[in-house]
Amino acid sequence: MHRAGFIFTMAAGFFSVFMLGWSGYAGPSADWVYGFLAVFWSLLMMLRLMTLTEPAQASKPADGLAQKIIDSFRLRQEENRQLILENAFGGSFIIFISAGLLFAAWQIYCAAFPSEAAVFDEINSPISRFLSTAGGLSLSPARLFSWGQGFLLFLSFCMMGFVLRSHSADRSMTRPALLILCMYAVAAYIIFLDIAHTDGSVVKKASLVGNGHDAAPYLLGSLADEKSLSFFDILLLEGGLGGLGIMTFLVFIPLCFISFSVRQGRTDWLVVACGVITGLVLIMSVFLTFTPAVGGLMALCIMALFLAWGASENNALPSFA
Repeated sequence: MHRAGFIFTMAAGFFSVFMLGWSGYAGPSADWVYGFLAVFWSLLMMLRLMTLTEPAQASKPADGLAQKIIDSFRLRQEENRQLILENAFGGSFIIFISAGLLFAAWQIYCAAFPSEAAVFDEINSPISRFLSTAGGLSLSPARLFSWGQGFLLFLSFCMMGFVLRSHSADRSMTRPALLILCMYAVAAYIIFLDIAHTDGSVVKKASLVGNGHDAAPYLLGSLADEKSLSFFDILLLEGGLGGLGIMTFLVFIPLCFISFSVRQGRTDWLVVACGVITGLVLIMSVFLTFTPAVGGLMALCIMALFLAWGASENNALPSFA
């Protein structure tokens, strides 16, 4: 049963990657995607919680050797379920969620009190619609709606992280899944890198206002000319150095715990290698021209990071997952 759940979760992850890569930062027509993914992963998380907290069936008093073995097996199963639940939603994952909430609060602050910046090219991003005028407190309903879209996406990734981290206890399924995700991520990055080198398109000049504090030198320098913007450019425009620092911390939380798990003997070289490689691909992809397809690649890398992160921290026996 747990193998069927793992396969279904991986299929749900690929479906989410497809949704984000197909229309995920493509304008108002994709507004429904964020709410849909949040509801979709909340249902999967609820189903996983019901599975992990399923009460043990009552048994007759142990009056024979066979019954004692069954009771011992059942007790061991409950202990491992509890361990999976604690590892999936505890430890470093709490730090990750806290840092994500801090980033959301910082985005609200930057939107409410934007720094004075030049006007740049428009990009089709839900965060860019979060921006309007520079200076002063201004939280219009449109800004709050756009911020809500980004927050729904963050919640979707948090719930995805819980489900993937809980399923990663099955090492026999996690190792091949990580290998496939890693190969897809590297291949997609090579393809997008080649497209970025051959694509001569630029973003049309319009009215993107930089809200990021301490971003003025970068805005007036390297972004002064017309160019296609990367996720790094967008993040610095809208969150400044503070937002960039928090986002960097978010990425390095799973990478650090994946690397440190080797010294503690809790994982193998394949899990670590795939986790580190997909983490590096995620970091390098933020410098590519940001398109819906690149957003899907980043979601794929995040999916692999969650899986490797959970496998690095989960000590439960896979046969009881």
